Amino acid sequence: MLNSWDRPVATDILITGIPRSGTTLAAALIDGCPDTVCLSEPEHQLDLMRASGSASEFATNVVQDYARIRYILLAGGTTSDRRTSEGKAVSNYFSRESNGSPRLAIYSETEWSRHGLSGNFTLGMKHNALYTSILPELIALNHFLVLAIIRDPADAIASWLSLSLPVSLGRLPAAERYWGEMNELTEGSLALHDKQIFICELFCKRYLSSGPAIHLLRFEDFVRSPDLLYSAAGSSLRDPSSSIHLEGPIDRSALTATLRKRLYTLAQEGLIPSILNYYPQYMNDPDSEGSRYVAS
Repeated sequence: MLNSWDRPVATDILITGIPRSGTTLAAALIDGCPDTVCLSEPEHQLDLMRASGSASEFATNVVQDYARIRYILLAGGTTSDRRTSEGKAVSNYFSRESNGSPRLAIYSETEWSRHGLSGNFTLGMKHNALYTSILPELIALNHFLVLAIIRDPADAIASWLSLSLPVSLGRLPAAERYWGEMNELTEGSLALHDKQIFICELFCKRYLSSGPAIHLLRFEDFVRSPDLLYSAAGSSLRDPSSSIHLEGPIDRSALTATLRKRLYTLAQEGLIPSILNYYPQYMNDPDSEGSRYVAS
């Protein structure tokens, strides 16, 4: 059962999730809603993280940064964001594979502004590891409407391994400063696939422990029904022209089969209980019928 959200609609939305789980797509869809801005991984917040003395201080600094960016945009100023060359929100950071060619970044950091916003416009920002690393402290401030997005670990990890990212090598620098469990895991000596599976487990564990303080979405659900995302973000948000753009076909059959078998083994050993809460199919032999995820 997914978490429910019963608080009034907030004007500050925080998007986080497992890396490569559709958070960039979610941010782009929300950015397209009327009277709404959603920034995608503002780089300056990494500097805020490094300059903060504790997780609580960093969480407070994030709240203040929302207020600062809101003021700048309302005054007609610019803020840095990841955008396409046309200034549009990016729905996928990397180009689709073609004939085995490397996947390239298709965005740039640019100074960007949006005019015509109301004084009460909705402001969202997206960071995966960075926000999840201090999620308990962010929740304690009772300021944000928090959206957390997860994905079938086999598919998420296969996506990591198709790219050149820190998590492709089992590291998450943005999460390690204030998230002790994650730091211990990523600095450990587990085999890469196991380390990556347990990274997914820690994300799921953190979201599960957050209970109704967050609204959790599965990638597999919201790409089939964008209304789930809009409902979570607030009933007043909707871009009727929006559409879902999935990443292009990537042949991961052998890799995902290996990952699914390993997930099944770890499930049998009781080592991934939080993943199983959201993806119970891993209790079944991956070669058996019905072992794949089916969106509800």
